[in-house]
This record gives sequence, C-alpha cells and structure tokens, in this order.
Amino acid sequence: MTFWQTQQGPCTEKDIPAGSGDQRLIGEIICPECDNILARLHDRAEGVGLTSWMRGSSVANPQSLIVGYAFFTLITAAEPADEEAADMVCWRGHGDLRITGADCRTVIDRYRGRGRKIRHPATRVPRPDVDAPVS
Repeated sequence: MTFWQTQQGPCTEKDIPAGSGDQRLIGEIICPECDNILARLHDRAEGVGLTSWMRGSSVANPQSLIVGYAFFTLITAAEPADEEAADMVCWRGHGDLRITGADCRTVIDRYRGRGRKIRHPATRVPRPDVDAPVS
C-alpha cells in the first residue's frame, strides 16, 4: 500500500477540503524546526483521517505560492503499515521530513489517553550524503 490513499489537485489553498463540524481535530504533525503545521488528524465516523496540503507548481502560474495538492489517508490499526512513510516539506523551507504509520498511531493513542489535541513533530530524514559518519 502507498501511504496516501487520495490525492487531489492541483488546487489552491481556498480549495483545500475543510473538515466538517462533526470531525474533531485530534492531532497535528509539525515541523520540528519551526512548529509549522504539516498535516492534521481528524476523528471521523469511519476512523481517523490524516490530511496534508503540500505546495506544488502550476504551469499557468509557476511563481504561485498557493498552488498545491491535498493528500488524505485513513489511519487504521493495520494501514498504513508502521514502516510506511510519507515525505513532507515545510512551507518555510525545511525539507527532508517524514511521518510514518507508527507516528500517526502514536498521536492517536496519546490523544485517546489525554483527551487533548496532540502536536507531534515530523522526523528528520537522514541524508546519506551529508549525515553519514566520516571514517
């Protein structure tokens, strides 16, 4: 399975699917450097949904900063698998970030235990060309 079940776009920020009133925001995936929100988890009737909006490019307007893609996946006990991951890029230029199925389930479990919205940092993806130990 791929991490994201649905991709919509290209769309602009004003077209991003908004959560309906019956969905409770239970968590946010944030950039570990600047706390910028990368994705949100909503408690829905059918389970917990993870939604993210990532910038993209527009052939009609390549300089646009509001064009991108909306991504969605339903988080269950089995899917996405713990090791499955989605790469993310912070809008403020902090790249090489990742969220896994295990991270999403951790946020859900923490929310269920505390009853409050959880802010969970995305993990930094090690870059082999830069982060490799020198021997």
